[in-house]
Amino acid sequence: MIQTALTREQVLALKPGNNLDLIVAIEVMGHEAGEFKDGWIKLGPKFEGCPKRYSSDMSAVWEVVNAMSKKKWNFVASTEGEDWEATFYWDANRTGFEANGIRAAEAICKAALLAVLDL
Repeated sequence: MIQTALTREQVLALKPGNNLDLIVAIEVMGHEAGEFKDGWIKLGPKFEGCPKRYSSDMSAVWEVVNAMSKKKWNFVASTEGEDWEATFYWDANRTGFEANGIRAAEAICKAALLAVLDL
């Protein structure tokens, strides 16, 4: 099974891929971990599969942004050079949870995790 009691440092150290996607699917998107195969999520009463590629697919990561928006989180992303920065915040001062990544999807996933886990 997957470990979801993570520290801030562990979240920021996660690399894009199935492990980050799985944690986002469970912690941010609200899926349950699968029972039949490690790394899968429940997609229905009798169906399991791989989580979407949130950390590498921009169309999938926008689902994360939308889910966070429904939870009343504000969102901003920016890039300078090759690095992306994503922030989820509550207040007008934009103080919140920020993460960086080589790709926007990675930064968004990490920032969302930091926010929902209050790290």
